[in-house]
Amino acid sequence: MIFFITSRFLNSKALFYFILIVMAGICGVGLSNAAVYLCPPLVICIALAHAINECIANKCIYTGRTIILILIAGAGTFYCIVFMLAILAGILPTPADVTAWTTLWPNNWLDNIRMVIGSNAEFLRDTCILFCLPWLNQKNAKKILCFSLLLILIFFNPITGPIWVKVVMPASYWRLIYLMPLPFCVGLIVLLLDFEGAKQGRVLKQTGIFMAIILLIVLTVQNTVLSPHWVGYKSPLEYQFARKDLSFSSAIVTQVSSKKILALEEIAVVLPFLDHNIKLETTRWGATYHVFSNAGLRTEGLRRLKAWEMVATGKRDAYIDDAMKQSISNGVDAIITRKEFLNTIMTFLSEQSSGWESSYKDENYALLVRSVSKK
Repeated sequence: MIFFITSRFLNSKALFYFILIVMAGICGVGLSNAAVYLCPPLVICIALAHAINECIANKCIYTGRTIILILIAGAGTFYCIVFMLAILAGILPTPADVTAWTTLWPNNWLDNIRMVIGSNAEFLRDTCILFCLPWLNQKNAKKILCFSLLLILIFFNPITGPIWVKVVMPASYWRLIYLMPLPFCVGLIVLLLDFEGAKQGRVLKQTGIFMAIILLIVLTVQNTVLSPHWVGYKSPLEYQFARKDLSFSSAIVTQVSSKKILALEEIAVVLPFLDHNIKLETTRWGATYHVFSNAGLRTEGLRRLKAWEMVATGKRDAYIDDAMKQSISNGVDAIITRKEFLNTIMTFLSEQSSGWESSYKDENYALLVRSVSKK
């Protein structure tokens, strides 16, 4: 959207589109802190690509008017820039411990963006889309290509990549790849269907290109890159969770509504959406560690994550067993584990206290509840 409205502003110089840029920056920060460092570079790169394209077309160099236009477009993201400056100046507080944002993600810039690039086939597909499809729109092809090249020059290369990894941290660097105008370029595929007035040879050529690109997309886009292979596509009106997680959570939500739960990460992120009264021992691994560390309770956070390790992996050792005992002592009376670890967890629980039973299970998960009060 920002790509579209910024381009419209640069072409028309209309106040209406400048206001839309401002509103997009405000909404972006409200939706995600990533907008603080995503929106300004996006707008500036679009403006630079527009200026370079104009200079190439008119065989001129940058003028004062061109520079002013770039600055005005960038100023549209002032809300993001103010937040960024406030963070750098220490006016807005930052987390005291950012270990969860640095140690759990690849520190190498190339390994980091590979998380969202996917396979070599997907990389080839995206490269073809970014650098071949723009030529279907002769008028704006150079501008689109220039924009992609500017992003690569600024963010994605061996010189600037490591710098950006340190600036925005490994947990966020991979998000920068989404600045590439891949969705916009994919939309240009429809231009291949413009057969009006075309010669027969061109019709056959465009049809062949169209079918090849569609086939390439079908073969490479089966699942989301960052998610496991069992995550597929869902309709807009569905909960945007994996169906197996949502099915299990829906089946047990009434049984655990008044309990304190130690659950797998994929179930822990679903249950609170179904019942906001649910109490959790842990949530996502990184979030649990981050929250407890910044509250000055790093040891407690690590202990809870060790207890979680038993239900997530079925692993047992002295440290994990002690951590689980402490969680049960602190009031955990419901445990959600993978079905294959059910016997391991039941064996541990039978060694500690009575009253635990397997309350529900499906082909993926199992729920264990304590049916008697802790003595």
